[in-house]
Amino acid sequence: MRFREELGRVEEWLSLYGRGGSGADYAYRLAELCALAKELGVSHLCGQARATVEGWIREGKSRGFILNALKKWTALLSERGHLLAAMAPEDRGRVTLADLEKLGAGPGGLLVSFARVVKRGRRGYLYLQLKNESPFRAVVWDVSLSGGRLAVPLGLVEVPPRGYAVVEREVLLTGASGGVSVKFSLAGVDGVVEAPVVVKEAAGVVSYRDLLGRGVEGLRGVKSSEGCERVTVASRFGEWEAYCFLGGGGYGEVYLARRRGELGAVKVARRGSPGSVEAVKREYEILRLARERLPGEVKAHVAELLDFGVGADGLPYVVTRYYPKGNLRRVAGRMPPRDALIVVLQIGGTLLELYKRGVVRKHGDLKPENVLIDDEGRPVITDFGAAVEAGRITDFGRPITPGYGCAVGDSRADVYALGRLLVDMVAGLDADDDAAPYPLSKLVKEARKKRGEKGREECNAVEIPKMEEFVKMAEELLALF
Repeated sequence: MRFREELGRVEEWLSLYGRGGSGADYAYRLAELCALAKELGVSHLCGQARATVEGWIREGKSRGFILNALKKWTALLSERGHLLAAMAPEDRGRVTLADLEKLGAGPGGLLVSFARVVKRGRRGYLYLQLKNESPFRAVVWDVSLSGGRLAVPLGLVEVPPRGYAVVEREVLLTGASGGVSVKFSLAGVDGVVEAPVVVKEAAGVVSYRDLLGRGVEGLRGVKSSEGCERVTVASRFGEWEAYCFLGGGGYGEVYLARRRGELGAVKVARRGSPGSVEAVKREYEILRLARERLPGEVKAHVAELLDFGVGADGLPYVVTRYYPKGNLRRVAGRMPPRDALIVVLQIGGTLLELYKRGVVRKHGDLKPENVLIDDEGRPVITDFGAAVEAGRITDFGRPITPGYGCAVGDSRADVYALGRLLVDMVAGLDADDDAAPYPLSKLVKEARKKRGEKGREECNAVEIPKMEEFVKMAEELLALF
């Protein structure tokens, strides 16, 4: 009965293309496919098939070409129907005609997206990330390395549909390693995927202290930003004459200003907002302490304080050096993983020094806009208006930026934001947290611990590591690049 109903719908649909009775063979095959798809709970494949055939009819594809495709899809549905029926409805709904064709050609769909061996004499450590591009569960049951073998048998490793799995195992090396072979089962069919392996000698862990003060290759090439909104009314802040509006936030407005040829960024408290007055004063005090207490290589990563005062209107202002290359938004989605990791280590290491030297307990508002880029290609932390001073117990009432903020009073708030900055740099501002490539994804996962319902999640501060632990993880990770 379902087939006859579907046949009637398809014949009516084909009549719109002037096929009439001559389209009977199309109608029969397409109705057969659609009836079978609905029985298996994948009726969306019926819509995909109709849309595809519609395009082919418009393009003038031959009758034989279209019929062969319809026969092939129907046969694949018949052969693999038991697999589709066993899938969860949400997974079944993501199966496409292209997925069916891949199944017909073999167990394709599993890839090795990252492969490293770190050598330590005759032993080494294998790092693999496996990507399953199919809607079906894959199970890996063997990994072999040319020029070596696993020290302990693999067991079974499951790779979820459209997901990833990681294999990290000690290996015994017997010679030069050029590649890795992964044996797996996908949708009831066994397959093998091979990939080259990058082999490197184990090196000592690089401390964040060795990275501070250095420019990062991925930031050096950023060109100075051009143009800003000219101010139409002359504004003076002490000796500084503002001539360009750079932007504003919750705590104040920022202007580009000159003082005898020197450029500075002037932040002035927002009128009518007592909170912004306190924020500007707090920022000045933090920048002053940073200048006094930090060594030179650390100080290079904190906005340089130039001046502080109170304007004629009674509002306080703080002046920092102007950084014409802008902020990390300008490199979002374009940073190589290694460079992004170094930037995170420099920011995290700088914050760690600020904590240790009693300047702040947390920055509290890390985001791409608050990390500037200096002429040497170094990340520079700015905007300490939301920071919690070292001696303060609470930070009630200070706003947090959605997606970056975590309502906790210590370094875990900055760790949570740093994890997001890492994603921003390598995957883009709108990317999901899980878009960072392996092995950076390991670090992001640790930093971005969450709780709550999907879409209404918030940070899970209890499980987020503190900055010292996070920095150590990042240092160890850098050894893989």
